[in-house]
Amino acid sequence: MAPAMAPKGKGRVSKTGSNTPRSSLAPADPTQPTIASVVDSLSFFYTPRPFKNPDWQKKKDAKPRARNLKQMMVAERERMPRHILPSGEKGEVLGYTTLHPPPSLLPPKKYCDITGLEAPYTDPKTALQYHSKEVYEIIKTLPRGADQQYLEIRGKNVIIK
Repeated sequence: MAPAMAPKGKGRVSKTGSNTPRSSLAPADPTQPTIASVVDSLSFFYTPRPFKNPDWQKKKDAKPRARNLKQMMVAERERMPRHILPSGEKGEVLGYTTLHPPPSLLPPKKYCDITGLEAPYTDPKTALQYHSKEVYEIIKTLPRGADQQYLEIRGKNVIIK
């Protein structure tokens, strides 16, 4: 004998995996909230976000503006390096290999005449630049003329004629 088959219709298993019909998901008691209303109340989607720009969606959805030929030619000329430009528009290209770059806007660094380290101090008597108080003690013990030799190495010596 063949086994009894389940009747088609209400008893069939739905795609969600439950045997209950959809109408049974609604609460039996009308005073209880539905699942959808509970999910909506717990959702953070509608909470205000003061840190976000409200106009951002409008900017994102905006289509790019069509440009005419003249605008595209100007943009192309600005993108092109100067040494490739046509002959009438040549200028000096500044880079790491430029022989005569413009002067720096930063003040020049000073280096110790004795050690070669950065020198935040300058001796007022000899005009030697020094790194620390230990180097200053050495500068004070230098014989006459040695300070002028250090300044000569730096190119700041005084020549009396």
